[in-house]
Order: sequence, then C-alpha cells, then structure tokens
Amino acid sequence: MSRTHTVPLDPDLIDVEAKRTFHTRLVLGIGAVSLVALALIAWPVSQWLGRDERVRVDRRLTDAATLASVRVERYLGDHERLVTVLASSPSVVDAARTAGDRWRRDGLAGRPLADLEARYDERRSLDVDTRLRSYLRQLRSTGDIAEIILTDVHGINAVTTGRTSDFVQSDEEWWQRAMHDGAVATDAAYDSSARVVSISMTSVVREGADGPALGVLKVVFGLRGIDQELTRLAGESDMRIELLDEDGLVVAASSSAPRMRPLEGLQGLPAAHTTGVVTLRSAEERERAAVRATNGGHWRIVAHQSETLAFGRLHRIQFVIIVFSLFLFVFIVAAMLFLNAFVAKRVSEPASALANAAEQGASGDLSVAVYAAA
Repeated sequence: MSRTHTVPLDPDLIDVEAKRTFHTRLVLGIGAVSLVALALIAWPVSQWLGRDERVRVDRRLTDAATLASVRVERYLGDHERLVTVLASSPSVVDAARTAGDRWRRDGLAGRPLADLEARYDERRSLDVDTRLRSYLRQLRSTGDIAEIILTDVHGINAVTTGRTSDFVQSDEEWWQRAMHDGAVATDAAYDSSARVVSISMTSVVREGADGPALGVLKVVFGLRGIDQELTRLAGESDMRIELLDEDGLVVAASSSAPRMRPLEGLQGLPAAHTTGVVTLRSAEERERAAVRATNGGHWRIVAHQSETLAFGRLHRIQFVIIVFSLFLFVFIVAAMLFLNAFVAKRVSEPASALANAAEQGASGDLSVAVYAAA
C-alpha cells in the first residue's frame, strides 16, 4: 500500500517566480524609459524640421512674389515709356492740335453731348489724320495693345484705332484725371470699347515739355503678357499668383481666377500697401501667402498655396519619424523580452535548480536529479 506525501511549497520556486516578475517589470520599465527618450528626441527633431520647412515654404512664396513684382514693374515701365514717347511724337501732337482747330471751326463748342454723339455716331472720331490712324492700327496689331484713342483738349476723339463706345470722352473719369494730373496714369478695368479686361495708360499730349495741353492719348493694353509671366513663375507647382489693383480686384493671375473681382475664397488678406508673409483662410482650409507691392506701391502681388500642399513633405517626414520611433520602441521591448527569456532559461533557472539540488544533497537527500537546459 503506497503512502501519499504532502510536498511543501519550495521557497526556491517562489524565488524564481519573484525573479521573473522582477525581470518583467525591469523590461517594462526600460521600455517606458525608451519610449520617453524616443519622444524627447523625436519631438524636438520634428519641431526643428517644421521650422525649417516653414522657412523654406515662406522663402519660396516670397521669391515668387518678389520676382512677379519685378516682372510686373518692368512690364508696366516698358509700356509707360511707349505711351510717353507716342504722346510726344510730332504726328500725335499735330493731330491733337488739328482736332482742336476743327472743334472751333465747326462750332462744336457749347453743343449738348447728345447732339455731338448723334452727329458722329457712325465713326465716333474726327479722323483728322488717316496716316496716323493706319500707323496706330499697325502698332496695335504688332503688340499687346487692344485700343488707342487720341482726343483733343476738349475731349473729342481725334484719331482712334476702332469705333469707340463714345465720341466725346471729356465726361470720362480717365480723361478728366489725365488732364488734371498731367502724368502717365495706369488703371485696370473692364474696357467697354475694347470689351476686355485691360490696363489703360493715359498721357497728356503737349507741344514741348512745358507747353499747353493739346489732348489726351489713351492706350489700352491686354493682360496676356502679365498672365503669361505669372503662369511661368507659378510653374507646375500648386502655387497660385494673382495681381491685385488698389481696390483688391484681380487684374491678372496664373490661374482662372475671375478678373476684376476680389480674390474669392480667401479671408485675412492684409490691407493695401501691406507686404509680408501671412496666413489666409479659405472656405476649405488655410493657405500660406506672400504679399509684395508693385506698380509704385498701388498694386499687390499675392503668391499663395494651401498649407496641406505646401507642408506635404513636412507631414510625410513627421509621419516617418513617428513610425520609426514606434518601430524602434517595439524593437527595444522585444529585444529586452528575448534577452530576459534567454538569461532566465540559460542562467537564472539552471542556477536556481543547481542551488536547490546542492541544498537537498547537503541535507542527505541524494534522489534529486539535475538536468541541463536544452
């Protein structure tokens, strides 16, 4: 008959379990410390990359806006010189004087505007110089010119390149301002005569630099040249560049933005004459924009891009940093667990078993068998 013996719980087994628990906690503690360390490293790196990327984006937008401002200034300057030279040419001066003589000779002074418009409704011009008219038409066909109007000192059309909307221009704001200011003035508007959104430049016609005013020359330029410049500067990127006049209306653009309307979909555009890098709010998201003055400070260039597209590379880099940090954390924890299991199996557990066998052998129990770990 066999006897049943009650084997007491071995204190060494308790010690092994305690060691395992300690090792597990040690691994978890090291993992937590590693996670904090990785976060402390990844966060500053991400912030530094963010600042560097923002500087790069702002510089790119600023460079595009600055270069666009220079191109527009050059474009307007070239056309302004053309208008100045044309207004001072002898044939233009003679035509303006001849139209003034016709005004007095035909007794047009004091007649109602309606009568004058009805009398010259067919051609709406005196056409005092047919050779000058042919030259101006040829000049219009070879350049980015939509229309040329020459009036006398009373505001009636002396020579035009086409049939205008009115015969008398003295009631028009551009004519009155030209006669008042005397210098070349630049305006952007929808021209009813040329039926295009255009830039018009006006200059007073004088005989000599200090001579009396004989009339006003108006040249209407198309915007194709400026549109092409802005499109070329925007390139194949998702950046958009607009030219705004003094009222904040779109004069030209690299995109299909509606002309002669405020820049749609964007809020926060600074007031006129304000330049710098700003953040604009659109209906869908925020946009980063660089603003630069042009046309003597009266107009502005706005180069802008959505922050999602502008900082797309930064977001990808930050995502890679996060994924790499998590991967490194998992790798460290897995390595520590593997090392803990390896040490426990190869060192800790055999050492405990050997110590237990030695103690039992010392107490006289020689039945204990010790097996080497596989």
